[in-house]
Amino acid sequence: MRVWNGNKSLSITLTLLFLAGCSILSTEPTIIMEKAQDVAESSSTDAWNQEWETMINNLKHVSVITSEGWEVTIDHKRFVDAFPKNPLKAKSFSPSGAFNYTVLIWSSSNEPSVLLINPKGVQWDNEYYGNEEAVVLAALVRKAVSQSFFEQLNMDRMMLRSKDMDRTKRLPDNKLLQLSKLLREAQYISGKPRLIYPLYPSYSLEIDAGGKEIVAVDILSPTLFSVALGGEKLFFQSDESLLAPLKDEMSTMDYARQHPKYLFRAKDIGIVDQSIPYHMESLQINPDKVNRFEAKSLIHELVREIAKAEKTDRPINNKVLPPLTLEFVLDERVVPVYIYTDHYVYLDAVYARQGILNQIKKYVYEDEWFIKQRPKK
Repeated sequence: MRVWNGNKSLSITLTLLFLAGCSILSTEPTIIMEKAQDVAESSSTDAWNQEWETMINNLKHVSVITSEGWEVTIDHKRFVDAFPKNPLKAKSFSPSGAFNYTVLIWSSSNEPSVLLINPKGVQWDNEYYGNEEAVVLAALVRKAVSQSFFEQLNMDRMMLRSKDMDRTKRLPDNKLLQLSKLLREAQYISGKPRLIYPLYPSYSLEIDAGGKEIVAVDILSPTLFSVALGGEKLFFQSDESLLAPLKDEMSTMDYARQHPKYLFRAKDIGIVDQSIPYHMESLQINPDKVNRFEAKSLIHELVREIAKAEKTDRPINNKVLPPLTLEFVLDERVVPVYIYTDHYVYLDAVYARQGILNQIKKYVYEDEWFIKQRPKK
């Protein structure tokens, strides 16, 4: 039997009421503080947005400085039309990666507003923003710089260089004018094309820009070229061939059959992989994913890799199977190159290069250029 103790129950009741009161008293200031903070943040955001709109409404000039130091003026009207409202909303803790571009926005103030841009966001007033609109702003700046770069570049002199032939020549004024026009009229390509290796003879234009710096333009195909800008490689497409005027000035060399660069003539290539004991696999270029220019550029890049090796007087060991064999196809004739760990054999001569087997395997397996050989129809 339990006996009810009135005094003890009263004490418990008073204690509970006291604790409840403390809870109520301690909650109300917290709610008030949270509401005050929300109001402050809202006011701060409103002021922030008003600052952006004021800047945009009084915009006079927008220029961009690339990480290489080039200053490019971009169309400020297009900038106003694209971002009439503040696109910088969600703050991030820290910038993601290095900044590619510095944007100077000149309005009614004597001092420009400064935006720091990288592909993943924008920094303004020491705050970094990685929201979707900020990424769109970064992409617009990148595109605008790319579209205006060659138009504003002073091309005072051009040197033509072939990396494959190791030759350099200054271009005459008529070729300078012709190529300057083609570069300025070319269209910027967003993203990265599949053809990323230059075709033989790997021409590049070294442009003297007003005696300041040298701009290197790599010619990848007859109409495709690239330039390093904003810490990355950007790609452009021209309407007319760039190779034709360049070959007029620097014709390609015909290498002797004994030279590995003779294989630049190859029209196709096959791979025989015997790296696994008692197993052989034949591979071919994937015709469903790789077009004619891409296949040719890959063959040329493989030739460059083997051409980096040094010829030796080492004897050939025919008792050891090559882990990898490159079968270059030249006019219905197959010319094999036997690849070992640190050397290869070409036309009964041994060429040494540290790690060449692993280097060649990267091209064969990492980018899905090759597939298992299909039966011939």
